[in-house]
Amino acid sequence: MPRPVAEASRRVLVCQGAVCRERGGIEARHEWLLAARGRSLVVVPTACLRFCVQAPVSIVYPDRVWLPRLTGDRVREVLRAMDRGWLENVAGAIVVRSDGGDGPGDNGE
Repeated sequence: MPRPVAEASRRVLVCQGAVCRERGGIEARHEWLLAARGRSLVVVPTACLRFCVQAPVSIVYPDRVWLPRLTGDRVREVLRAMDRGWLENVAGAIVVRSDGGDGPGDNGE
């Protein structure tokens, strides 16, 4: 049975827009769901996040880390980084600050 969102310490939003699905978003969602078992993690499929140039996209909250081009084969890498507290050091990760700077799209992509 899936863990209730209120009990999870992290939520992973996985874009399921057409471009993300085409570029590996379905596989990424599947890998996240497998990885969520036994963890305080809830996987939430979303409608298009409007960052198709960076597809497939996942977002981890409350860390506010965007993971562009995150295909299913990289989910385990992200989980290892999460377990070590190094999520922001994953290759390509974008940490979104609360002041609105350094968010997705701010780097010209």
